[in-house]
Amino acid sequence: MYGHRSDHAIVLGASLAGLAAAAALARRFPRVTVLERRACPSGSASIAPQGVMPHVLLPGGAQALERLLPGLLADLDTAGGGHATVENGRWWSEGWRVPYPGDTSYAPLASRGLVEASVRARVDALPAVRFEHGVAAAGLRVRDGRVIGVVTDGGRDLVADLVVDASGRGSRLPAWLEAAGHAAPPVSEVKVDLGYVGAELEGDLDRDLGGTRWAVIQNVPPATRMGVVLGVEGGRWLVLLGGYFGDRPPADPDGYRAFAAALPDPLIADLLARRRPTAFHPYRFAASRRVHFERARLPAGLLVVGDAMTSVNPIYGQGMSVAALQAEALGALLDRGDDPASLTRVGIRRLAAIADQAWQVSVGADFAYPATEGARPPAVAMINRHVARVMRACTIDPVVCAAMSDVQYMLSPPSRLMQPGIVLRTLRAQGRWRRAQTRASTAASGSLPAAPRTAALAHASDHVPGAEATSRSSAARSSSSQAWR
Repeated sequence: MYGHRSDHAIVLGASLAGLAAAAALARRFPRVTVLERRACPSGSASIAPQGVMPHVLLPGGAQALERLLPGLLADLDTAGGGHATVENGRWWSEGWRVPYPGDTSYAPLASRGLVEASVRARVDALPAVRFEHGVAAAGLRVRDGRVIGVVTDGGRDLVADLVVDASGRGSRLPAWLEAAGHAAPPVSEVKVDLGYVGAELEGDLDRDLGGTRWAVIQNVPPATRMGVVLGVEGGRWLVLLGGYFGDRPPADPDGYRAFAAALPDPLIADLLARRRPTAFHPYRFAASRRVHFERARLPAGLLVVGDAMTSVNPIYGQGMSVAALQAEALGALLDRGDDPASLTRVGIRRLAAIADQAWQVSVGADFAYPATEGARPPAVAMINRHVARVMRACTIDPVVCAAMSDVQYMLSPPSRLMQPGIVLRTLRAQGRWRRAQTRASTAASGSLPAAPRTAALAHASDHVPGAEATSRSSAARSSSSQAWR
């Protein structure tokens, strides 16, 4: 249990990060208050501004939420569109299908709104938790180097033993720390200028794509476009098309279809040819942002989770999973029984380590584009070359495939890809990959059969990390695509 006193905890924000944090705190505090400036969403709407976009709860995050709230995944499976399997999805990189094993990985096919609503309902049923919607924190109360509560925008003082900031990318915590006499934490930014447009389609999922429920189609650097499609609850398709550095999809049916037609797999373009979008949702993401609270001197009794600490490129699908994993870690930290000062000092480093796993993957991949701006991580070019080889090896070697799967799904840290055994198998697979590429390219011209179908297919995720682009004619793309259907 939390050392010293353990009567009341306050969570700032009721998006997924705040909900997951409240679930962890409710087992350790008799009272947990969640403050949220926005009204409570109705039905399965998301509280997040970008919540209408396709989102993926990666297996690492899904497992963490299930441990926090047992039975949640069964709820999502029943209410949503099922879950991603090795049979119902496809993931393309460099114009090639990436065959990922899926026997131990679970990713629900559900809208972000449904995920939030299911988590919110379970958290709201916990006796210790009380929500206050339409109420925002306006500052911290700090005394003798320790947080003792918050003041609301209505002028109320709320006393607390622990405050967890889950208020998202727009968190005002750095300014509050300065007002309390603490230096603001340093901030890292990596500018990617990503523009994307989500669209909603309605219809019979089986009829359109023959059982396919999700697809991730990545045109890797120097090409700038990508596409995602998810079949979710209510028989709906959620589609996302995006591009970097000004290469943005138009928010009109004809322009949207033309943008999709440039992707290396025609699946999304084929779907848009059959279905007219019912709504477009443009969104821009200028830069990934990492607030280094672990490098600041924080008052005791304060912790930070979710986008308030790390907001990464959403194409990678990591946000919800980072929040879930941090919430689970928060519970484990509280169980240590540390005093407030030790909890903050040790806890902020542990939460930052989880955030850094997502940061390393996303920022490293973004720097495969020369136009990306920001402080480059050490050896990023060498790492990206290795990851490119790993992605190719994934089409050949199931052991490499499993390692990459675990990293992408936040089940293992990125360092797993640098283990000697994985590096050796990756290097050995390169020649086989080139020979398979030659066979499939020849098959597109009708001379040889296409590359054989592997037993394991791709799982849902939002990104394939960087590798050089492979230029293909539309005929070759179409032939290769059909071979995998």
